[in-house]
Amino acid sequence: MIVAALVLLFVFLLFTNPGRYFVSWVFEKITSERSSPEKITRIGIQLPEEYSVFGIDVARYQNKIEWNRVADFKSGQFTVEFVFMKATEGTSLKDPNFAANWKGTFQNQIPRGAYHFFRPRLDAEKQANHFCRNVKMQVGDLPPVLDVEEIPAGMSKTQLVNSVKIWLQIVERNYNIKPIVYTGANFYEEYFRGTTIEKYPLWVAHYYQNQPATFANWKFWQFSDKAQIDGISGPVDANVFSGTSAQLNAMRKK
Repeated sequence: MIVAALVLLFVFLLFTNPGRYFVSWVFEKITSERSSPEKITRIGIQLPEEYSVFGIDVARYQNKIEWNRVADFKSGQFTVEFVFMKATEGTSLKDPNFAANWKGTFQNQIPRGAYHFFRPRLDAEKQANHFCRNVKMQVGDLPPVLDVEEIPAGMSKTQLVNSVKIWLQIVERNYNIKPIVYTGANFYEEYFRGTTIEKYPLWVAHYYQNQPATFANWKFWQFSDKAQIDGISGPVDANVFSGTSAQLNAMRKK
């Protein structure tokens, strides 16, 4: 009986989303006091040319972040001029570090935005409402983001697009600002090119390239997952904005 219970617990922790999330939460609590013991002065990655507005995105994997150190970080032409952070996932999960990151970026005057990790198998309306309940935007915040990285077996392109569109429309009505779609370059070309999703601003992911492999007019480009930023323990995703600081500010909530 005890062995069976242990087996069920093992399966729950490793093979279900709530179980994996619980393990991650426990790990985050254990390591939450970690911070970068020494000052980091070099970002450690090559920056794409012809761009000048850089930022990062974070989630629970970065553990506890010292946002005052992040705000002061400078490496060559790189400074952190914007931060996107994970807020929610699916219909019920919330990033355990979101509240601290949301507050920390605001206190240190770093433009911030929140994103939702989309689960296509789950109800899109419930996912949108879950995000809206947990993210309280203020004037000056960057648009909300929908992170779409997967399509389940058996789901068609049309079904995916329709589901994504439901989330985007609900969130746009709630905040009165057009959301951003985050996805990989190849994923965008295969599933969103030529669809109604093209009318939403694009944040594209494509690492270690001179340019992302898409013909879309992207706004943000996640170009590396190996940046070193003072105040954060471990590697961080690095991003660039396609325009100027003034153009970035124009995207922020009025």
